[in-house]
Amino acid sequence: MERVILVSGGLDSFAAYHYYKKYSPEDENLPLYIDYKGMYVEKEKETIKDLFGESVDVLSGVFDFSEHEHPTNAFIPNRNAFFALSVLFKYPDVNEIVMGGLNDDNVGDKSPDAFLRMEELLTEISGRRIYVTSPFWNHNKKDVVKFLVEEGLEEQMLDTCSCYHPSEERWCGECPACFRRFCAFLDASVIDPKMPFFKNTALMNQYLANIDDYDEDRAYTIEEAYNYSHRKIAQTFLNYSMKGNTYTNEEYVKSCKDEKVLAFDIDGTLTEEVEGFNPEAYLERTPVKKMIKEVRQFYKGGNKIILFTSRKCVDVEVTCRWLDLWEVPYHEIIFEKPHYDLFIDDKAKSATDFC
Repeated sequence: MERVILVSGGLDSFAAYHYYKKYSPEDENLPLYIDYKGMYVEKEKETIKDLFGESVDVLSGVFDFSEHEHPTNAFIPNRNAFFALSVLFKYPDVNEIVMGGLNDDNVGDKSPDAFLRMEELLTEISGRRIYVTSPFWNHNKKDVVKFLVEEGLEEQMLDTCSCYHPSEERWCGECPACFRRFCAFLDASVIDPKMPFFKNTALMNQYLANIDDYDEDRAYTIEEAYNYSHRKIAQTFLNYSMKGNTYTNEEYVKSCKDEKVLAFDIDGTLTEEVEGFNPEAYLERTPVKKMIKEVRQFYKGGNKIILFTSRKCVDVEVTCRWLDLWEVPYHEIIFEKPHYDLFIDDKAKSATDFC
């Protein structure tokens, strides 16, 4: 039996490959990476070489999804359906196509029903039975982590990557994908020494604001990750200050990663309006599209984006909703900036001079 396992360098596809190596060793289990020309392709290629070596095959020149990729979460509509169809070009005799779907995946083309429809289409156009499956439809990411640990693959597992930050770093430790990875590791009692806690407090606050949208187990995991990370962040500041040092936000960021850090105001910089301090007014703000475009370019260039605003912490949900609506990428939001009439700083630049 010829089975093609689509791999991305991420945790789920890495586990799927080793699942079939264990339970179907008599079959031909072929890892395949599809180069779709996205923002994170080079990072993914580097990762799959580390994970699979020469055994992985690469399909290039079929897709260019660079214009269809969401700038902050890498989402490409219907990507899995296109990928499944393209396997037939590379492997015309394939019997089964595997993608790493989980029971809590919430994407239109990654569900048991979606895979069944792909299966029916491929079977019809090829004239023979072709299966489109995932071994983990009844499992979550914590189960995947536990499977890899039980198989003695914990060290290799730490080299997987699903990060949404287009830098050379394999993990930014601050995007939604890194947060889900961190939650799964923590839930399975695995701590990655390269990402010992999660730094993006604004993103964790956003998850907490929507905690009722998740089932009981996942909600508990999110709360545990939030509490654990805050304890570690507090301990980091405490250890530093006990040495007689003053630990600023900027120094903390630089200590985590050596890259350029850019801080942007929101109201009057990313938005046209500066008046109106309530959720309704915040949600109706007009975007300064030229400035937002600059933010995206800096983000894509591997720089860290901090939003520094005088809005209150209680405004986190509406603020994140507006930022997501206008596709503003960021790594951290610092709320409750003090009020001032004039800001004098050796690194400050007005919005009109910057853009």
